[in-house]
Amino acid sequence: MEAADSRNGTCSSDYKTQADKVTIQACHRNGQREVFDSLPVELVSMVFTHSVHPISEINRTSSSPLTLGKICRRWRRIAWSTPALWTYLRMYPRQATSETHVDLAQEWLARSGTLPLSIHYAARYDGYQYFEHELLPIGVRMLEVLSAYSDRWFDLTLDLPSSLLARLRSTPCTAPLLHNLSLTGTQDDDDERQRQLVSVLSNCSPRIVKTSYLQVKLDWKFVTDLTMSLVDVAEISHIFRSATSLVGCTLEQVWYYGTEPSTVQHALAVCPLLENLLIEFADERSQVDFCRTVSLPGLKHLAIRSGFGVIEFATWPLLTFLTQSSCALRSLVIDESEHEPDCLIRLAPFLSSLAELHLYFNSSFPYQLMHMDSNTIHHVLANQSPANPLHGTSPCSELLLPSLQIFSWDGRAPYPWETIPGLLRPVCQNGVSHLRPLKSVKIRCVQAQAGSCPYISTETIQRLMDFEDVRFDFTVDSLSDGQQGVDWWKASLESSEGGLTA
Repeated sequence: MEAADSRNGTCSSDYKTQADKVTIQACHRNGQREVFDSLPVELVSMVFTHSVHPISEINRTSSSPLTLGKICRRWRRIAWSTPALWTYLRMYPRQATSETHVDLAQEWLARSGTLPLSIHYAARYDGYQYFEHELLPIGVRMLEVLSAYSDRWFDLTLDLPSSLLARLRSTPCTAPLLHNLSLTGTQDDDDERQRQLVSVLSNCSPRIVKTSYLQVKLDWKFVTDLTMSLVDVAEISHIFRSATSLVGCTLEQVWYYGTEPSTVQHALAVCPLLENLLIEFADERSQVDFCRTVSLPGLKHLAIRSGFGVIEFATWPLLTFLTQSSCALRSLVIDESEHEPDCLIRLAPFLSSLAELHLYFNSSFPYQLMHMDSNTIHHVLANQSPANPLHGTSPCSELLLPSLQIFSWDGRAPYPWETIPGLLRPVCQNGVSHLRPLKSVKIRCVQAQAGSCPYISTETIQRLMDFEDVRFDFTVDSLSDGQQGVDWWKASLESSEGGLTA
């Protein structure tokens, strides 16, 4: 079956023909065929299984069990009666509208015995998708075949039009072995937030789940890793209440759909074990509702971004979220240009356990670039002292971000190089000396035109040379001349030696 010629997704007829010839030729070379055919059936079966599903990561090239059946009657009989050869079924777009492949899929799965199944059925490849009217009748039949084996699904990936995925509702199943579930639908051109509902899997309890452009009903209590694209804030709140085993979560295109929480949902949605969260908000309201309704006490790694890059988020929802979560964050990834200018300054007191801070500044709007000159987290961290308190608050009694080990900044703006030594030097407060355990400082600037990014002053470089245990990586990309990854430390030294203004 072309659908499973190899585990790396190859389905070219030419490649398949060449592979068949190579296999047949190898069998007859130097009498190897006779030696191999003298082996017991059990051993031959093991060799076949290793050939079709190689264990080694060095050589992932595999054969199709159909190829083995072409060699001779004995090989075909052994291959057809070895269930382990038929547990991986891959169907790609060129098979999506083929009636023949519906029958072949039925035969393929019937030979798998009682073993767990890994199934991948996609009607989209490199952005190309068959028209739904062409795919629908064959797709419905194929889903009926696959659903008949739902009791043995272990890994199920369906990349199909949403209207076809919705047909799963007509074939209820429990899929007790299901471990990995990936469902990718299609985005509605008229309404980018419109999603089909897939409810037939409501009794399934997979461990790893990925959904796109769909609303999926599941039993979430055993899910440990979740990835969702195009999702409602109210839906997230519902899932977090049930997903008590969830550890890692990626949420893309989080929208506010106008769904009001029920009376039962007014209490915080607590997801106690969630440690890693990447969330992409598509509008301001989604950020507000998520932060006020969710508590993640076990959160360690947080990445926040905007789905469109033009949204400026308020700070108070994040303050609310960190307060009610009482989590000990270890790393934070955030785009400064998407938040209020003093956002990080106000968040800093809640980040005493933070070891990694990764900042982005992806905006080039002039009014936002002005904020790089004052009242930024860079200046406050570098000049913190009782005489220079946290912006808008009383004097600080403790060092901000005292556990910081890795600091990185990547932006389309000049960086205030003179603030870097202040991140590293000890700060004396109340007679006690505080020092951040920084190990790495990485800065990358993107300048629109040559000369827009200032060189690092000689004084700053000399001060940084005192910190031998810290790794500095300063680079500049120039859009005007196409230069990337220019070592700015070296360029600054050369400019100073050449008599240029640093």
